[in-house]
Amino acid sequence: MNIGSPLHSVVLRMPFPALSVLFLVQGNYTTPPQSHSNENCLHALDFTGLEKRVVAAREGEVVETFTTAIEGNFQDGFGFGNYIKILHVCGLYTFYAHMDEVSVEPGDIVSSGTFIGTYGCTGWTKMPHLHFSLHQGAYVCKGVPASSPFEKLLTLDVAEESSFAYTPSYSLIDAG
Repeated sequence: MNIGSPLHSVVLRMPFPALSVLFLVQGNYTTPPQSHSNENCLHALDFTGLEKRVVAAREGEVVETFTTAIEGNFQDGFGFGNYIKILHVCGLYTFYAHMDEVSVEPGDIVSSGTFIGTYGCTGWTKMPHLHFSLHQGAYVCKGVPASSPFEKLLTLDVAEESSFAYTPSYSLIDAG
């Protein structure tokens, strides 16, 4: 990755309230036919856990939402169900999909850690989870363009560490 690229300087927080216990149910580079083998999801992360509240991973402007998905309709929201797109610096945006409740609307300005909704089971999924990804380029398009890895995701692995650390998204690879 180019050190001068906008992605190198982006720091994202986990898209959940502090000290939430989460499980990564699908990571980067999964094999077909899993969804994270597709270019627009290649660097996406799917999380589940007891905490269903979702927060903004960085300050920005809500630029698009989809809020009419019905659980069981796999085509809603281009397969992503209810979703939120938040535009950040340098034209990068985060994408939050399979939402149950969307608590923001286009034009809202959010800070890092602002509550934006709850994840659920809308779109192309059979289990409640949050699909989270970073993208470059046009944020107003059908679905999302190719996903991008992010260098710095603020995390805490309670099984391994007792302090927060930056974890690159591409190190979170699906073991299954």
